[in-house]
Amino acid sequence: MNEGLARRIPYRYQFEAYNTSQLCAIFRVMCESKGEMLEEGVEAEIAPMLESIDPHMRATQNAGLIGNWLSFAQGERDDRIDIDGEAE
Repeated sequence: MNEGLARRIPYRYQFEAYNTSQLCAIFRVMCESKGEMLEEGVEAEIAPMLESIDPHMRATQNAGLIGNWLSFAQGERDDRIDIDGEAE
């Protein structure tokens, strides 16, 4: 978009994408940091779920993908809790 921007930033950094094992570890750490407790067996399902995502998407989103998953899951859980509360 800004053709002159590249010449004004003299440094370029190339970061390798996280692999599936690293993303699983990031998932665990993010859950712990948010005080989220996982049901038994959830962690075992994370790697196959990550492997099913397009590799390009996984590489470009990196740990942001995990953050998005957690935010989405928290929102879904909160909606479910609200609905259950309404039924009482």
